Amino acid sequence: MLDFEDCIFTGLPIQNPSRHTNHHYYEIHVDGNIHGIGLCPSCYRKQKKYFHEFAHVIGGLILNDKIKILDDHFPIFHWGHDLTAKQFNVVNLKKLLAEIDYPKTPKEKSDYIISQLYSMSSFDGESIMIDGDDISARRFYLKNYQELVFYLDYLEKAKLLKNIAVNGNDEQEYQITLKGLEHAMKLQDEGSNSIICFVAMSFHEEDEWIYEEAIKPACDATGFEAKRMDKIHMDNEQTINDGMIALMKKCKFCIADFTGQRGNVYFEAGYVLGSRKKVIYTCHEKDFVNRHFDTAHFPHIKYDSAASLKEQLIAKIEAWIT
Repeated sequence: MLDFEDCIFTGLPIQNPSRHTNHHYYEIHVDGNIHGIGLCPSCYRKQKKYFHEFAHVIGGLILNDKIKILDDHFPIFHWGHDLTAKQFNVVNLKKLLAEIDYPKTPKEKSDYIISQLYSMSSFDGESIMIDGDDISARRFYLKNYQELVFYLDYLEKAKLLKNIAVNGNDEQEYQITLKGLEHAMKLQDEGSNSIICFVAMSFHEEDEWIYEEAIKPACDATGFEAKRMDKIHMDNEQTINDGMIALMKKCKFCIADFTGQRGNVYFEAGYVLGSRKKVIYTCHEKDFVNRHFDTAHFPHIKYDSAASLKEQLIAKIEAWIT
């Protein structure tokens, strides 16, 4: 057995280590739920340095429920497609880290912390408790508690947070200031923390089912608001182009459906991509062969029904966006 007392990803104590075939599985408790972690011992020994370098990111994904466990008894990682523990190696870890969103720069980290604390508050001025341990840091995709303290101190000096108490075992009690609330609300409306999905697609009546039965329900299921230009109310002084550009700037990502090969879809998808935001490309299989050369190299979700598109979109959004 691998001599781990704590999960190398989350820092949580390992509960009931067990063995399945040639791979080791560990059950760990996260927020009251049992999560299984599978790790190939030979892969771990060969790439120990790499696993530990990015352990905090994997830990953050687990603690924030971004990695789905499909089977309590036989754990399988799920991020867009199924992965068995045998496949959970450095190659696939690199692929996961390239596809998933998590805070990387100092600004992204500090903004993520204030945004998460804001989402934890049920009312303005509520006290927020932060435990003084590395597990708390992993929830913010940070390596250890010392790094978390560094960013909390920065947010306090920036007058976005106020430390109102230090309790036992280094437990900190914070309050978001009025300035912090305004900053957090602004971040919610901006692309990186936005809940808006800009939808680019044909507005033809015969294609309406694509939006109503697949795209919108998939966004609803993953906590995003699908926004399509013909379905929103604009200010009187705004032109359609102004409103469209403003919405694309506010969105977190775009779903671009190329069924019908509409020129506006190519422009809007290109604009969002040029803004360094992610675009999910979809197309009905009957029209897939007709896609233009400038988008043909991007991976597309092909579908033949609303149910198929909805299912694939939910998996893609959960893996790639949230």
